[in-house]
Formats: sequence, structure tokens, C-alpha cells
Amino acid sequence: MSGGFYLSLVRLSRYLGVWVIAFFAWWVSSFYFFFKPARVRRSMDFYKALFPEKGKLARLCMTWKQFHSFASLFAERVRLDRGGAIERIDEGLEILRTAAQEGTGGVLLMSHVGSWEVAARLFKAEGLDLLLFMGQREKEQVERLQKKDLLDNGVAVLAYSTNERDEFSAVEGLRFIRQGGLVSFAGDRLWPGQKSVEVEFLGRKVTLPAGPHLFALATSSPIYTFFAFRT
Repeated sequence: MSGGFYLSLVRLSRYLGVWVIAFFAWWVSSFYFFFKPARVRRSMDFYKALFPEKGKLARLCMTWKQFHSFASLFAERVRLDRGGAIERIDEGLEILRTAAQEGTGGVLLMSHVGSWEVAARLFKAEGLDLLLFMGQREKEQVERLQKKDLLDNGVAVLAYSTNERDEFSAVEGLRFIRQGGLVSFAGDRLWPGQKSVEVEFLGRKVTLPAGPHLFALATSSPIYTFFAFRT
């Protein structure tokens, strides 16, 4: 989905409703499911490791649902942007509130479950000082628009290029934590140039980023593991 087409959908949804975005995102998700076999294979392999007792058809159904959760997330970010309410239940958020009040700072270790963007906006509404530390794909126009929207809504974002290491970003992240803020890292996404460590996960060897843990060590700050699930 190109950036221009996405912006046109957002404008159209102002007149017809948010369902327009969900509708087109569903078709985009279906396109990726049918015409990006390598991505489907990766998801199938993951579900095979996670649920070895499940058959191939069950894993294919889970992959289909995974791809199409994308459509709901796109609609939710627009709904939230227009002042709509998203019902939620949180567990452990009081720990982060206390950390914010005491100005201790910390590392928020997240995974790509649910919507990182919706979660960031809700964190901002809670008054939590949050900096998103993430990579940047050169051709992802929609992703760049999402990050711009977050900046416009007061959420700090540090996006570094995958083609070069940005030492300034690391310094800025360390400063942010020492000033009592939370710096959010993806614990399941490794970008080129990042320090990594090999671990065993679901009976296989995988490579994960060491950056979040190095930041915690450098600042003597706690790591908070964070998941956002959509139900």
C-alpha cells in the first residue's frame, strides 16, 4: 500500500467511516497472503514450532488470521486519531506509572504483537514519557507516515537507517533514560548493524538484538517486558 493511496483512504474515511480503511487493508492483507509465499512460509514455520501438535491446515488458518489482523490495526489507529475510545484492560501499568513519578526511567522491551502505534498513543495519554527506538525501511512509505503522525501527537521517535549505524541515536536514547523516560525497543526485530546474541527459542537457534539489554546495563535501569494483545 503506497503512502499516497493510504492518505486518500484516510480522507475518504472521514466521509464514509473508518470501515473503508479496514476493507481495503483486508484486501491488501489477502494479496500478501496469496502472493508472498516466503512470508507465509515463515509464519507457518513459526506456528509449527509453537504448536507441533497442530496440522498444516490449522497452521495455515492461524497464518491467515495473523495477516488479516493488520486490517483491524489500521482502522484502530485512525479511530484513535479522531478521538475515538479504545477499551482496554492493563496489567502492571501501575509499575510504569510509579517509575515515571519517581523519574527512574527504564527500557521497555516489546514484541510485534498487537499495534505498537496504538500502544504508544495510549502510553502518551497516560502521561508516560516514551521514546520509540526503531529501524527504518527505505521503501516503507506508510510506516514513515505512521511515525510522522506519532511525532505530531507528541510521541518521541528515533528512527535510524538500516544502511548506516547512527551513533547519535544511541546517545540520545541513553540521555532520555537518564532523564527518567522510557525507551522502547523491539526485542524480536534485528536490524543491520545492531549487536546481537544467539539464543535457543522454541527448540531452534535464533538471533536477537542485544541493544535493549546493553542500554539497561549502561544506565543501570530496569527492563520492563511489554505485550499488547488485541482481543
